[in-house]
Amino acid sequence: AAYAPGITEAERMNLLARFLFRGDRAHLPVGVLSGGERLRATLACVLHTDPAPQLLLLDEPTNNLDLVSTGQLETALTAYRGAFVVVSHDER
Repeated sequence: AAYAPGITEAERMNLLARFLFRGDRAHLPVGVLSGGERLRATLACVLHTDPAPQLLLLDEPTNNLDLVSTGQLETALTAYRGAFVVVSHDER
Protein backbone atom coordinates (compact mmCIF):
# COMPACT_ATOMS: atom_id res chain seq x y z
CA ALA A 1 0.00 0.00 0.00
CA ALA A 2 2.92 2.36 0.68
CA TYR A 3 3.92 1.98 -2.96
CA ALA A 4 0.47 2.90 -4.27
CA PRO A 5 -0.93 5.61 -2.01
CA GLY A 6 -4.54 6.54 -2.56
CA ILE A 7 -5.76 3.27 -4.04
CA THR A 8 -7.27 0.20 -2.43
CA GLU A 9 -5.69 -3.24 -2.37
CA ALA A 10 -8.19 -4.40 -5.01
CA GLU A 11 -7.32 -1.45 -7.28
CA ARG A 12 -3.62 -2.18 -6.83
CA MET A 13 -4.13 -5.84 -7.73
CA ASN A 14 -6.16 -4.84 -10.82
CA LEU A 15 -3.40 -2.46 -11.89
CA LEU A 16 -0.75 -5.15 -11.48
CA ALA A 17 -2.91 -7.70 -13.32
CA ARG A 18 -3.05 -5.38 -16.34
CA PHE A 19 0.73 -5.73 -16.46
CA LEU A 20 0.54 -9.54 -16.13
CA PHE A 21 1.33 -9.73 -12.42
CA ARG A 22 -1.24 -12.15 -11.05
CA GLY A 23 -1.52 -14.25 -7.92
CA ASP A 24 1.75 -14.68 -6.04
CA ARG A 25 3.71 -12.78 -8.74
CA ALA A 26 2.00 -9.55 -7.63
CA HIS A 27 3.52 -9.84 -4.14
CA LEU A 28 7.16 -10.53 -5.04
CA PRO A 29 9.89 -8.03 -4.14
CA VAL A 30 11.29 -6.18 -7.15
CA GLY A 31 14.72 -7.69 -6.50
CA VAL A 32 13.56 -11.18 -7.49
CA LEU A 33 11.79 -10.14 -10.70
CA SER A 34 13.27 -10.85 -14.12
CA GLY A 35 14.41 -7.96 -16.30
CA GLY A 36 11.17 -8.02 -18.29
CA GLU A 37 9.08 -8.14 -15.13
CA ARG A 38 11.00 -5.18 -13.71
CA LEU A 39 10.29 -3.22 -16.88
CA ARG A 40 6.57 -4.04 -16.65
CA ALA A 41 6.54 -3.05 -12.96
CA THR A 42 8.24 0.25 -13.81
CA LEU A 43 5.68 0.95 -16.55
CA ALA A 44 2.85 0.21 -14.10
CA CYS A 45 4.29 2.74 -11.65
CA VAL A 46 4.96 5.41 -14.27
CA LEU A 47 1.57 5.08 -15.93
CA HIS A 48 -0.23 5.29 -12.58
CA THR A 49 1.18 8.73 -11.74
CA ASP A 50 -1.11 11.73 -11.50
CA PRO A 51 -1.29 13.41 -13.88
CA ALA A 52 -0.76 10.49 -16.24
CA PRO A 53 2.16 10.94 -18.62
CA GLN A 54 1.58 11.66 -22.27
CA LEU A 55 3.08 8.38 -23.44
CA LEU A 56 2.33 6.16 -26.43
CA LEU A 57 3.56 2.57 -26.54
CA LEU A 58 3.55 1.43 -30.17
CA ASP A 59 4.19 -2.20 -31.13
CA GLU A 60 4.89 -2.56 -34.86
CA PRO A 61 2.77 0.51 -35.71
CA THR A 62 3.51 0.32 -39.46
CA ASN A 63 2.76 -3.39 -39.78
CA ASN A 64 0.32 -3.90 -42.71
CA LEU A 65 0.13 -0.17 -43.49
CA ASP A 66 0.45 1.09 -47.04
CA LEU A 67 2.93 3.88 -47.80
CA VAL A 68 0.32 6.64 -47.57
CA SER A 69 -0.87 5.45 -44.15
CA THR A 70 2.73 5.07 -42.96
CA GLY A 71 3.39 8.68 -43.98
CA GLN A 72 0.29 9.85 -42.14
CA LEU A 73 1.41 8.01 -39.01
CA GLU A 74 4.87 9.59 -39.24
CA THR A 75 3.28 13.04 -39.60
CA ALA A 76 1.04 12.44 -36.59
CA LEU A 77 3.95 11.23 -34.45
CA THR A 78 6.04 14.24 -35.46
CA ALA A 79 3.24 16.54 -34.27
CA TYR A 80 2.65 14.57 -31.04
CA ARG A 81 3.92 16.50 -27.99
CA GLY A 82 4.27 13.54 -25.65
CA ALA A 83 6.79 10.73 -25.52
CA PHE A 84 6.51 7.50 -27.44
CA VAL A 85 8.23 4.14 -27.48
CA VAL A 86 8.22 2.23 -30.77
CA VAL A 87 8.98 -1.46 -31.13
CA SER A 88 9.65 -2.33 -34.76
CA HIS A 89 11.59 -4.69 -36.97
CA ASP A 90 11.43 -2.14 -39.80
CA GLU A 91 14.90 -0.64 -40.30
CA ARG A 92 13.56 2.66 -41.71
